[in-house]
Amino acid sequence: MTEGDKVLLQKMDQRLATVLFLSNVAHAASRRDPEGYVSARKNLEELVSELRQTMVAAKGDAATSKFLDGLAARYSALAELCRLCEELASDNALAAAPLLERLDVQVQALRAAAEAIGASDYDATESMPLVLGVRQEAASGELLGRWLRAYDTIANRSSASFASFVEGMKTTLPPGTPELQSEVLELTASSMQVMRGALPAWGAEDFTWSNGWAETSRSKKWLWFFGTEEVLAKLETFLLPVWVAEVVYSKSTGALLKSGIEGKAFATVDACAPDASRVCIFSDPTTGVGPLLATESLGARGSIIAAPRSTLQIAQSLIEGAVRGRPELLNPKVKILGMAYLPAAVAHYESKNGLREAACCWNGVIPTVAGVRTQVQVSQSLKQQFG
Repeated sequence: MTEGDKVLLQKMDQRLATVLFLSNVAHAASRRDPEGYVSARKNLEELVSELRQTMVAAKGDAATSKFLDGLAARYSALAELCRLCEELASDNALAAAPLLERLDVQVQALRAAAEAIGASDYDATESMPLVLGVRQEAASGELLGRWLRAYDTIANRSSASFASFVEGMKTTLPPGTPELQSEVLELTASSMQVMRGALPAWGAEDFTWSNGWAETSRSKKWLWFFGTEEVLAKLETFLLPVWVAEVVYSKSTGALLKSGIEGKAFATVDACAPDASRVCIFSDPTTGVGPLLATESLGARGSIIAAPRSTLQIAQSLIEGAVRGRPELLNPKVKILGMAYLPAAVAHYESKNGLREAACCWNGVIPTVAGVRTQVQVSQSLKQQFG
């Protein structure tokens, strides 16, 4: 057997060992309990030890040494992430701040490992897929950090464990990518802070119109015989989160030689039930939501805020589509400013025909639907659990 054959055989042995170790890691981590993460961590630590021995034999090959060094750094970072997950999977409440610091260190270590593997001059057919994979592992670590920060905000130093928090929140989030769900989770955390009075926000909290609206919306008999007589069984008031955008556009003036001047409008869309039909455009910036943007004065004095269910990107797309349908708004540029919280109500009516629900926001200024009550219930449940 030549020296080259020995090197080739050693590489094959190392790859087979790697496959076996990683298979054990995947199986153990899939349990998602402390014991599983302990087993995964130990396998990764053994794999690092194996790689260190292989690196000694590859000292004469600079490209291989750099590649293996980057690979060892990757597995070391993953082992530390497993150690972190051992704690996150426990039944105990956790202090998020020190865990986030440790998580950030390992995310940066994974990014550095990806760079090292990519710069190793090793066989690109092996190194480049690994670079992409390690970068994805770093991105997954960042997603974990977003969940951990939301836990710190929403759980509000309660006795809830991180694992129970994750399981509970998953049922409240819309279907979609992990990135989309993480963004909605962060928006829910911000709404909880506003609801607790810990975060200033744009909005209004005047519900004086709600009783009159509920009575006007109630079906009544006419001529004593015709139609259905409804009874208002319950009136729920809450704050509806709406995305607010500034729309800058061009308009013309002058009779003969027209010159373009800049105009400004505001637009909103329901953040709980986003739909093109619920985009509202205020061409006069001094009306509608415009005056509310002067100061972040909302106190949210005990009012429930419906949990958001859409992201900034969704709102941007819906508002841009609505603005394009307004020919008087030339060359529009849409910029999402943030979220405002507006007074809304759901009326529950009873009659011989059964039950009916109706919803209204800001006395009809902002369109919404009765289905938003589901998001109100989400916030009520979170407030009951975490305060």
